[in-house]
Amino acid sequence: MLLYLLSWISVLLLVIVCVFSLAAGIYQITELVEEYTVASKRIITGLFWLSVVGTIGVYLFEGFPTTVFLCGVASHVCYFVILGTFPFISMTSPAFLGSIVLLFVKHYVLLSHFEEVWYPFSEILAYVVICVWMVPFALFVSLSANDYVLPTTSHMAHMPSSANGASGRAGSKQPGVKALMDAVISLFPSRKKHF
Repeated sequence: MLLYLLSWISVLLLVIVCVFSLAAGIYQITELVEEYTVASKRIITGLFWLSVVGTIGVYLFEGFPTTVFLCGVASHVCYFVILGTFPFISMTSPAFLGSIVLLFVKHYVLLSHFEEVWYPFSEILAYVVICVWMVPFALFVSLSANDYVLPTTSHMAHMPSSANGASGRAGSKQPGVKALMDAVISLFPSRKKHF
């Protein structure tokens, strides 16, 4: 009985450690994206093309339904439009909102397909990670890079009014993942160094 209880406690501790490790990794990736936006765009563009090739490949060689393929193509069109203005991503743009809707639609269509046709779990996971989650996750992590890039005249049209000083508010706001992680970190007690 004691060993059973200890096993559940160890599983709980393992889950907590994994969650905090994942959060710290996402926080670090967010910092890197903010620091190196040009390299980030190249990496995300490469991930985008890998995802496109994967979507076309499973349609041609694995016999995925046309609905899955069309959802993939439509979502990749939205990602392509978003990448055109990277790192300036407007969360109210039709491409951004369409990509979110299409992400949910694609999940529904995929779950319906995988319910009808059996595939090994590793193949399902590979398709979902590479062709469905990879680009949206990369774009989600890079949302905070929008506010930390110096404006240029070619990108001034893509900037929200609050980013170019039109709002008149003082103070800085942290957007996206970094703000979420800072809020979680602020919940924990910290020691202040006195020199």
